[in-house]
Amino acid sequence: NADYIASSGAGVQLRMPYAVPRAVQTLLEQPERLAAMGTSADAIGRPRAAAAVVDTVLDDLRRH
Repeated sequence: NADYIASSGAGVQLRMPYAVPRAVQTLLEQPERLAAMGTSADAIGRPRAAAAVVDTVLDDLRRH
């Protein structure tokens, strides 16, 4: 999931926790980049995705 989000421009993937404060600061200093990330997130987002997976699994279980 993190790879997909980062490669889609909807987020930043950090491998080391110590990098988080600087990454947050950088994003806060670049509101246009943050807005673009939000737009990308909206484009790739799947509202209720987890619920849809659960529904699919439950339907499959009911059939078997």
